[in-house]
Amino acid sequence: MNFLAPVSGVLAADVTVTYRDPDTGLTFAGVYVKYQNPPDKGIWFRIATPSDAQQYTSYDMVVQFVCPNDIGWAGMGFGGSMTRNPLAVAWKAGNTMVVSSRWAK
Repeated sequence: MNFLAPVSGVLAADVTVTYRDPDTGLTFAGVYVKYQNPPDKGIWFRIATPSDAQQYTSYDMVVQFVCPNDIGWAGMGFGGSMTRNPLAVAWKAGNTMVVSSRWAK
C-alpha cells in the first residue's frame, strides 16, 4: 500500500497499530504518517478487511482517514506507486466530507 501525502515531504510512518472502532466493532490495521514537523501533525490511515478475504478475489473493505481539520486533502494508493493504480482521496467541503476514487495515469 502506498500512502499519499497531503503536502510534499511526508515524513516516515511513526506508528503502526491495530485499532478496534468502538462504534462499528471493526478491527483496522492503521498507520500514522506525520506531514509536518514541528509541530507534529499527521494522519491516521486505517483499513479493515474481512478475516476470510482470499488473495486474487474481490472483497469489501472499509478505509478511514483521521485528519486534522486544517488538512486540505488526504489520499491513499492501492498499488506499488500512485501511477496506474487505484487511489482513494478525501477532502472536507464545508461541513461534509467528499470521498472519491481516482486513477492516476
